[in-house]
Amino acid sequence: MAFSRHSAHFIFRSATCSAGLAAALAAFTLPATAQTPCPPPAGATVDRCLVGAWIGTNNAMTKLIEGFERMGAADLITDMTADMSHTVAVRVFDDGFFSTIPFNRNLEMQDFDDRTGDITITQFDLRVDTATGYYWTEGDRLKFCSSGGTAIFGATVSGPEGSSSMTMPVPGGGDFVPDMTYTCSGDEFSMTVALPQPIGDVDYFLQRVDPARLPEELADILRPDGG
Repeated sequence: MAFSRHSAHFIFRSATCSAGLAAALAAFTLPATAQTPCPPPAGATVDRCLVGAWIGTNNAMTKLIEGFERMGAADLITDMTADMSHTVAVRVFDDGFFSTIPFNRNLEMQDFDDRTGDITITQFDLRVDTATGYYWTEGDRLKFCSSGGTAIFGATVSGPEGSSSMTMPVPGGGDFVPDMTYTCSGDEFSMTVALPQPIGDVDYFLQRVDPARLPEELADILRPDGG
């Protein structure tokens, strides 16, 4: 699919200046790139309902597209996210330790200039590593700290005049800690993550699964060292 050079540069500039947009990109997995370092505060406890293995989905794609619609670039982000997986998974242990599955997405857009014959290629890369840390709960609030895992968004534009690249951490800063509310009952766990505008609230819906039934590749990831 051909994209105009103006449009490609628009999305490139937007990525560099919108913390809310970058945060939503990371939200395709779980909001586990917390900038609050571990360990959790003394006396913190986790809702026992959360202990276990969970797999589910979220509405991050819908929120991302809505955000781009407000920026006038809905078609571009629709193409960018068309085949993104909605699946998220997290394992929570008795002491609140958690781990999540990694995520990677690459996209290349090409623009052909009919007047000059020049081709401009824009490449995007979103990488979210396996995140680990600790959950604890306070009423209906889900709190967390991070002991590992990062998310990086990068873009490279290559054309007849050379190449330029940028990378940025997601969700965009060491002081970003989203507010999260949750409900958990039986085998159902849902939470809402409040991200900056233009994205807003992202909802997660997860179902409990037997850890023994996790696919081997997920079981290896969702297990602490030596666990």
